[in-house]
Order: sequence, then C-alpha cells, then structure tokens
Amino acid sequence: MPLNLKMIPNFELDPLGELGELLKKKQIETFHAAIRFAYDLPYQRISNLEDLRLAATECRGTCSSKHGFLAKLAQENNEHSFQVELIVFPFYSSFAPSLKDRFEKFSIDYILEAHCYLKYKDQIIDITSSRFDCTRYYSENKAFSTQKLAFSQVGSYKQKLHEDLFRKWCKTLNKPFDGLWKLRCDLIQHLADLDKNNL
Repeated sequence: MPLNLKMIPNFELDPLGELGELLKKKQIETFHAAIRFAYDLPYQRISNLEDLRLAATECRGTCSSKHGFLAKLAQENNEHSFQVELIVFPFYSSFAPSLKDRFEKFSIDYILEAHCYLKYKDQIIDITSSRFDCTRYYSENKAFSTQKLAFSQVGSYKQKLHEDLFRKWCKTLNKPFDGLWKLRCDLIQHLADLDKNNL
C-alpha cells in the first residue's frame, strides 16, 4: 500500500545518534527513508520490547516497536512534534472471519484491543504493516480511549496497561480473562499471517 508522507516533515538524520548510526549502516539518512524502512519491516515482535534498536537490527516490529522506534528517532534529532498515541478500540469479529466461531463461543462481537500509532500534530501515521491496512480496524471517533505514550512506554508498560484494561473489560462482561486473552493473541497471529502471506 502506498505511503503518503507529503504532510510529514523530512530531515537529515544525525549519523552519530544511537538510532541514526544504525540506520546509516543501511544507507538510510533521512526521516522519510526511516519511515519507509519501518513500514516495510515484517510484522513480528522484536526479541526485547524494551530495546527499540532491535527494530533496525532484527528488521522486524509491531505497532509498538515500529512507532516507538520512529518517535525515539525523531527526538534523537530534536524533532519533538511526533508522539506515540495508544488507542483502545473494539476489534470486531468481522475483521477476522476465520476466528468468528471463537467470538461466538464467548457470545461477544468484539474484543478490547490496544494499538499504537505515531501522531504528527493532528495527523495519524500508521506504519504497522505495508501489507495490510491497520487503519481500517479503528477510528478515533469510535475509540474507547486514546492516550499519549513516551517511546519508552511502548514495551512492558503498554503491555501491562492493555492487560489491566482487558481484565476490567472481562470482569464487566463476566467473561474469562484467560480464554479471551488467548483469542486476542490469536488475532495478533492472524495479522502476522496476513502480513507474511502478502510478503
């Protein structure tokens, strides 16, 4: 899918920065080139969610690590208008027809999902995958909540926050956390399969 960067400022990367140095080895010298690089990375978790450098060295990432990587890169270059935002929204069974029977088993139409994207002023930049359109799953006006995250919070902090919200949601519905969290993990695998199958 094409990536429109017309409204996103471009700038030269500091080759001596922690992330800039890694990207220079890949001949990536501008922020737009870094965005395109991250956009094309396979949708897979890095081995350590607290180390955003791994998006570049392991050449993979999910919504958290990809957008956290870019936010850290922007700040490394004294560009502070880029912010990771977390959106909590309903992920409907219609988005994953192959898992519809699992939703029906729990008598639910959706599960509670937490997703990261990058925001520049009022513009959403979602580079989760170049092989499926993640933005079709959510919209800000239908979100349960949104909140800003520091790039250092996209790892275990975000994961715990999501799990805590998910537990409360399950308790409200009187549904089993373990079963629904397993369904949520299978949905993430569904997205990874979409990405892999379109490589």
